[in-house]
Amino acid sequence: MEHFPDSLPATDYRERAKYRQLRGRHGIGVVVEQSLSGEDTGRRWICLATDGTRFRHLEAILPDVSPHAGVPTGAVAGALEARAGDYAERSRLAGLVNASPVMLTLDEVGGEE
Repeated sequence: MEHFPDSLPATDYRERAKYRQLRGRHGIGVVVEQSLSGEDTGRRWICLATDGTRFRHLEAILPDVSPHAGVPTGAVAGALEARAGDYAERSRLAGLVNASPVMLTLDEVGGEE
């Protein structure tokens, strides 16, 4: 289910990100706050990521797919958390945020065109 910026209080997104961080493999938790639509082909999301202490926003992009492609927001969060594993443990959050906008692939999110 996709959420829009006014559908949940900011603290709810933080709690969800923290929950995912505590249960994740790479020490980073991510939630999708907003799905963006625009004129370009592809999908875009504004996400909140945490290392358990700090919270940062980043953008994820899935280029060259229909705006109606079936992409679960949990899959977007999971793909970003997996990407965090590419960075050194002590700088995973900074590495992920500095890579924003993070370009995802359809294989990473398991979506359908």
